[in-house]
Amino acid sequence: MGYRKNRGAKQAVEYLGKELNFGKYTYIVEADIKGFFDNVNHQWLKRMLEEKVRDKRIITLIEKWLKAGIIFTFRWEKSRKGKDIITHKTSKKGFKRTIQKFKEWIRKNRHCRLMKMFKELNTKLRGYYNYYGTIGNSKKITQVYRIVIGTLYKWLNRRSQRKSFIWGAFGKVIKRYKLLKPYIASRYQQTTIKISC
Repeated sequence: MGYRKNRGAKQAVEYLGKELNFGKYTYIVEADIKGFFDNVNHQWLKRMLEEKVRDKRIITLIEKWLKAGIIFTFRWEKSRKGKDIITHKTSKKGFKRTIQKFKEWIRKNRHCRLMKMFKELNTKLRGYYNYYGTIGNSKKITQVYRIVIGTLYKWLNRRSQRKSFIWGAFGKVIKRYKLLKPYIASRYQQTTIKISC
């Protein structure tokens, strides 16, 4: 899947999940060296690459890939019908990094006009849902959505010395500016997740 037009890690994960759940497989063998890029010395690797690659943009891109880490983890779970299935979820490392980025962005942009802030935040959430909104990962993306709401409530109440919102009024702000709710963006299934706040 790598380095091919309109293909990427998400498509590979979806394909693998579909094949493992519906194909005729009885064993899974991990062929990659687990944690290799987490443990290799990135500075040393960068120096080696710089000897062969002259384009700084390529080096910068590789550095970003090295920092990205593992995107999804696979797990055996029971389906709603009680069948054993393999699901993929956001890795703990990826989830923690996502939460930190959303929290930091909200903190830095808390003084923006609400219309502008929510528009940009929805763009970020849409990108997150489109990438991480895979079958089996709805709990994680819903958790991100709830943490974003809690972080918004915290920082928008710190825009001035007085508390700006009580929870009920804040819920109306969320509705008015249409904070994007989580959804599954899979090529095999596209559904909106029902959330009770």
